[in-house]
Amino acid sequence: MHAPRPGRRRLLRPARIRDSLLGGLVLGNWIVLFDLHQHLLEKFPPAWVWMVLTLDYAVPALLSYFALLALPD
Repeated sequence: MHAPRPGRRRLLRPARIRDSLLGGLVLGNWIVLFDLHQHLLEKFPPAWVWMVLTLDYAVPALLSYFALLALPD
């Protein structure tokens, strides 16, 4: 492979890769966790289900987001 010419931007920048990983993480987690916790809606009040979803999804997603933001561009 040859080096990119001066003034040209690389197609795959670390920031673009980071943002793609974050988008995949968020979408994948929502799909999987929503499917896994559907049965909770039948047995428990909605407040409990939202608490479980928050602990299972929001907290790890935020930690992953901050970890990905720490990567250099």
